Amino acid sequence: MNKKKIDFCIKVLFSIIGIFIISYFMLHVLKVTHLTLIYVLFWIGVAIFSYYFIGYRKSRKILQKDTVQIVIISVLLYLLLTYLFGLFVGFSRTPVSLKPLSILLNVLPLIIIIVTQEFVRYVVVCKIKEHKLWLALMTLLFVLSEIIGYIFLYNFKNYSEIFEFLGLAVIGTIFNNMLYTYIAYHVGGKPNLFYRIITECYIYFVPFVPNPGTYINTIFHILLPVILMIILSRLYEKEEKVVMKRPRYHWIYFIIITVFIGLQMCLVSGLFRYQILAVASNSMNPVFYRGDAVIVEKRIPDELETNQVIAFKKDGNIFVHRIVKVRKENNVYYYTTKGDNNNVEDEGELIISDVVGIVEYVVPVIGYLTVWLNELLN
Repeated sequence: MNKKKIDFCIKVLFSIIGIFIISYFMLHVLKVTHLTLIYVLFWIGVAIFSYYFIGYRKSRKILQKDTVQIVIISVLLYLLLTYLFGLFVGFSRTPVSLKPLSILLNVLPLIIIIVTQEFVRYVVVCKIKEHKLWLALMTLLFVLSEIIGYIFLYNFKNYSEIFEFLGLAVIGTIFNNMLYTYIAYHVGGKPNLFYRIITECYIYFVPFVPNPGTYINTIFHILLPVILMIILSRLYEKEEKVVMKRPRYHWIYFIIITVFIGLQMCLVSGLFRYQILAVASNSMNPVFYRGDAVIVEKRIPDELETNQVIAFKKDGNIFVHRIVKVRKENNVYYYTTKGDNNNVEDEGELIISDVVGIVEYVVPVIGYLTVWLNELLN
């Protein structure tokens, strides 16, 4: 296909995306159902149009593998650091179900959108590399197509929500899409797939996320793409040297593993506000099961309430059961506990000094290794 026809097809593509953005906004206003399905089908259609009318050329850039490594390492370090920060500022529950079917229904459409969008971005970038204005317009269209879905998640009733929308939805989306276009321009779309699938999908696999507040959260979302662009720009500027002597990132993987192990040790040891405990029995079924892990917040109020699930020390061991009775005598509170799956209450009463913390989160399965090792050694 000659250049004039390709340019015409790209203009048509931009027009289609622009019309869809306006139409999608109107569909939101009219509260039309199945908007996610409409969004997925649209991008599938755009990807097919791009493939047949603009043309796909496989990337053979030498630095693509290095870029993928840098992206994965940077994202994993980012997640580790944000969760480490969460030990000081706290966590909040993810508003999604962790059941396998729910995960599939949430993640599958998102992955389809990511793959089709980055395919379209790469195909178009390959054809308009010399047209900086077109690159900027394409990036703007991608930004608008994402922001249009965020608008209706906010009520804009106070300054906090307005700031969160501007910071996370608008500024964060702009910087991320600048990064995606920058990477596609230099090495192709594969690194973008890794970046987006990890950063956008991981939330559907975890029961809780750090809650540093709107301001800090906005800074985190902006810093990651900015830092990545700085790192990658230096890599691409030294492309010739990199070709002659390929860098190795094994030491960075070692750092990630070390930080992860250190984080686990800190969680288990209880050095921070939160402590993780493996569940060794089925006494609390069906709230959690043997082999699960519970995350306990160690900030204990002066008075606990009936029905709270707590971790407490007794006879040198730590148990996790529910408070079923509270009584007060001489200004001292006494607590009776019981496992939900047990027939009788626990023997004896507890006082506040016996309590390790309050159970805040449950993480399925990950405690099995600790339980097995403990049984093996004992």
